[in-house]
Amino acid sequence: ADECTRDVNEAFQQYNFARATDALRSFLVNDFCDVFLETQKVDGKKNDTARRSMSTLLRLLHPIMPFITERLWKDLNFHGSIMVQTYPTGAPFRKEYTHDDVDAMQTLIETAKCVRSLRKILQDASITSSEPIVCVHDDRILETVLKEKQMLEKLSREKNVCLAKANRGGVSLTIPGGGAEVFFKVEKNDESNARIGKEVKRIKKKKKSVEKRLGKILATDVTKVPEHRRVEHMLKTQQLRQELEELDRLLRILSDI
Repeated sequence: ADECTRDVNEAFQQYNFARATDALRSFLVNDFCDVFLETQKVDGKKNDTARRSMSTLLRLLHPIMPFITERLWKDLNFHGSIMVQTYPTGAPFRKEYTHDDVDAMQTLIETAKCVRSLRKILQDASITSSEPIVCVHDDRILETVLKEKQMLEKLSREKNVCLAKANRGGVSLTIPGGGAEVFFKVEKNDESNARIGKEVKRIKKKKKSVEKRLGKILATDVTKVPEHRRVEHMLKTQQLRQELEELDRLLRILSDI
């Protein structure tokens, strides 16, 4: 919530409403729903952090979506009208958590993202694989994973996540920072090799299409268009470049199987 608050305020100061909206969407979907609410199911502790986070989110959203946020504010039994509430600034949650707390949660989140990402890649290619194995190289990360293994499994959407001291072979992804990697053992035979080849061919075809679209956008002259058109051009360019990076990543992973 602190990072989202900072990003939205910076975006509004720059009149970049697209960036503000994207930051809010990313926080709500990727952090609040996919991570925080899932951890609460495992933790089971009653606290007001979820309610306070929702209060912050609604107040941040209010300038963009005034009517629906007012309705949600009342439906969630917050005091008064959202129109007269203080707009969030600064970092309302920073003092409640230490750097170690934040680092530990970030480790779990990044590890779970790797598990889900790698599992999806294998499923899309119809490749049979083992349960995920987390190979930890950092003692601090290992302590966190051991302590919060149930939460890691919940965030990863896996029934079981195994731990290992070394990569035992298979396809893998390294979490940001390099303190750990996630890998799956996969079945290798003629049939699976054919499926991998088919998936690689599909991804390469999609990559060519994205490169063509990116080329057309980069060739467009936006020096004399309105500001909002330049912002749209910049965001579309970033989106296509990120898509190309993801396709390259998929090709690298499949080539390692």
